[in-house]
Parts: sequence; structure tokens; C-alpha cells
Amino acid sequence: MENTARKVTPVLLLAALLLPLLAMAYAGLYSRYMADDYCTASRALSDGVIGSALWWYNNWGGRFTEWIVKGIAAPVGPGLAAALPALVLAVWTAAAAWAIYQILLVIRLPQARFMALALGALVVFAVFDGTPSRIQSLYWMGAVIPYTIPLIALSFLVGYFVYTLRRSPGRIPPGALVVFAVVTFVAGGLSEVYVAFQIAI
Repeated sequence: MENTARKVTPVLLLAALLLPLLAMAYAGLYSRYMADDYCTASRALSDGVIGSALWWYNNWGGRFTEWIVKGIAAPVGPGLAAALPALVLAVWTAAAAWAIYQILLVIRLPQARFMALALGALVVFAVFDGTPSRIQSLYWMGAVIPYTIPLIALSFLVGYFVYTLRRSPGRIPPGALVVFAVVTFVAGGLSEVYVAFQIAI
């Protein structure tokens, strides 16, 4: 009986952490274009990805990555708005779990894989549960791209930094520096708020 409880308890804990994320992903299936989504999609469809990115960059704001991503998203259509919340939840949970796993390997915690997945799911749930407006943070494509997606990049960067230090103690290989430079540059092109946060870190 005790052996069964030891096996079942982690599964129940993980299910309890993943079920709210699945519920959020399900609610996201009802997302549609809102507000600015129509403007960015219309411009991308009329001017193409590069043309629309240049127009928005020169006439609205310097978020170069945001305009390119929205330009690429436009031909996919409104169906992407319904799929994006589940995609964001899945990718962010995976990135957070991977980053936490790298940290747990450094401190040599037992059951690192399970703990990393559980804590990754907990972190993502806590962010969306505590956000003032889940609609803007998860269900509105126009805000998810510039404000939420950079946090996925940040999770990856934390994990990659610890991974690099674990693999090459005392020095960072040139290839890793290129990865850091590219990811921080691309993520920084999504939002000024994230750039300030990234610089502070």
C-alpha cells in the first residue's frame, strides 16, 4: 500500500499542476482576433511580411521582431489566435521545466525531471493566475506576441546559461555567446518593457 501511494502521489501532484494549464489552453480555443490584430493582419496581407514590418517600424514603434512575427502570422489567419494560447502554455512550460531541470542538476536534487516539470507547470500557472488580465496576457494575440513570448525566451536563456556553465565550468564557449546574443537581440525586438527587464538582469 505504501509503495503504491509513493508511485501514485507524484502522478496526482503533476496532474493537479497540469490540469489548470489544460483548462486555460481549452479556453484559448475560443480566442479570436481583437483590436490591433485586425490592423497588423491587414497591413501584412497588403504589404507582405517585410513591407508591413517596415511600415510599422517606421510609423508606430521600433519592435522589429514583433512586426515580423505578426506579419508571418497574418496569412495563417484568425485560427492562429485560437491555437496560440495552447502553444504558448506548452512551450513556456517546457522552457521553464528545462531551465529548472538545469538548476536542479547543479544542486543534485533527486527526481530532478519530475520536480522540474512540476515546478515549471507551477511557475507558468502562477504567472497567468496572478496576472491582472489573463485575456491580454494569454488570449489576445496582439499582446501575447510582444509581452508573453519574451518570457519564454527568458526561461530558455536561464536554462541555457546554467546548462553552459554546467558543461563548461569557468568559461563560456564562443558558440554559446552567439546563442545568447541572437536570442537576446530577437527577444528584445518584441517589446521595450522586456528590453528594460533583460538589461536589468
